[in-house]
Amino acid sequence: MPAERDSHENICLFTPRGLCYTEKDFIRQREGAIRQEKAKHRGKRGTALYGRCMAMAEVILRDMAREDIEDYVRWFTAETEWMKTDAPWENAVLSDEAEERKGWTEYYESVRREAPDAPRRKFEIEADGKHIGWVSRYFDLEYMDNPEQIPAVGIDIPDPEMRGHGFGTQAMRSFLRYLTEQGFRTFYTQTWSGNQAMLKLAGRLGFRECRRKKGIGSMDGKLYDAVTLKLER
Repeated sequence: MPAERDSHENICLFTPRGLCYTEKDFIRQREGAIRQEKAKHRGKRGTALYGRCMAMAEVILRDMAREDIEDYVRWFTAETEWMKTDAPWENAVLSDEAEERKGWTEYYESVRREAPDAPRRKFEIEADGKHIGWVSRYFDLEYMDNPEQIPAVGIDIPDPEMRGHGFGTQAMRSFLRYLTEQGFRTFYTQTWSGNQAMLKLAGRLGFRECRRKKGIGSMDGKLYDAVTLKLER
């Protein structure tokens, strides 16, 4: 279930079954999905049904909650292993906890001011009730121009223990569905040739390599390329 929030908050959530604007909508949507699944398998034995029902809602995309601020403070000051998947040859400049807390608090307040039905460029990822990362879209690409303003999508899951369970694939699939409903039909994603996890995730979602810039950085004596992949629907 989503983390508890102030009762006055009208949070935008995007679930595997679509968009809803409040947690009450989310609960009603999930309960309806379970009823439908049970009806389809009525009279059948086994517990697989319950696994399918849980899978429908184990990953949701939602707006930032106040409780997420401390997660971001931790991810950008102490638990920074995830930054190595970005551009490991770059020396990340870390800020202190107070600076991060101030910045993320300001960002949270800006999210609260957005109308529930306003287009989102970023969602938090919640898996089994735990905040595990975020997805986002942007238009300023690295190493190439983007005159058509095709959105690029990205994902970060900082906790290594939350990777490898399919959460990232579910989150990106839901995010692409959300953006498609916003009117986008073509997408980029960018990574580097050493980030095999991201390359595999993109491939599962149908992205195909469309551009490569050789030798953008080196690590342990090996040169790596910048890779841009494209998805057309």
